[in-house]
Amino acid sequence: MADTSLGGLSPVLSDLDALVDGLGGARARVAVAFGAETRFYASVAALVDRRERERAHQADTGAVVSASQLAMREIYAEIAAAVRLSEYQVASRVNQAQILVSRFGQTMSRVDAGVLSPQHATTIADVGGVIDDPDIRAEYEDHAIDLAGELTPAQLKDALGVLVDRLDPDGTQARIKEAVQRRSVRKRSVEPGVGQLIITGPTAHIEGTYNRLTDIATELHTQNQTDTAAAAEATEAAVAAGATEVDAVNSEAGDDADAATPFVPDERTRAQIMADVALDLLLTNVPDAHGT
Repeated sequence: MADTSLGGLSPVLSDLDALVDGLGGARARVAVAFGAETRFYASVAALVDRRERERAHQADTGAVVSASQLAMREIYAEIAAAVRLSEYQVASRVNQAQILVSRFGQTMSRVDAGVLSPQHATTIADVGGVIDDPDIRAEYEDHAIDLAGELTPAQLKDALGVLVDRLDPDGTQARIKEAVQRRSVRKRSVEPGVGQLIITGPTAHIEGTYNRLTDIATELHTQNQTDTAAAAEATEAAVAAGATEVDAVNSEAGDDADAATPFVPDERTRAQIMADVALDLLLTNVPDAHGT
């Protein structure tokens, strides 16, 4: 095969190097732009407070009633219209920006320098924003920035969760207790004829419930496959012996064909059986998975 390289260097690999360099530069510019936008959103909270005071002064009451949220809704609506976002999205970005700017100064410095991606920065803030102790939070941020240089955002999120538990065990336990207090059961419609039952509870209970449903569904699904295979083998044997296929299937239930119930294979998936088991347990206390 002819050597298409030039001076020992493949033109394709040379172009790849240039492309990677260009991509790195583009990502750095995105990070810098994200930093500027984040600081903009962080300043919105102060603007809301100023507008509340302005409204109170205009009303000649002198009382600032932030609970009314009128100034917040007014400003969020204006920003949402300008940047083509919903008010909820604006509120979410303002909250996230406040955490980043006020609690994670080193992270923002890396973003402003273009060396830390927006995804890594928001992950650091989302996971570590729950730490109240400033000293612990500073130690967390140091480790988080180092990890961000080696991991993808998804990998970083998992690693930071473990880091928070290790650095702030008391805070973690307090947050768990608070979270458990928010346990609930909710329902919502998914599409015509189908809904969702959403149970929020302690992790150990949810894991145990899911594992039990999985075990029951797996056992039933395996039994269904075994029964179906056995029925198919019996039918093939009977047909080979000269019986019609209908007679062969009916013979599986006994000699009295009129009273017999032909074998009907259960073709449900394991996920479908899990859903039927869960509903049967809640409605009848019997995990028969009939789905009726």
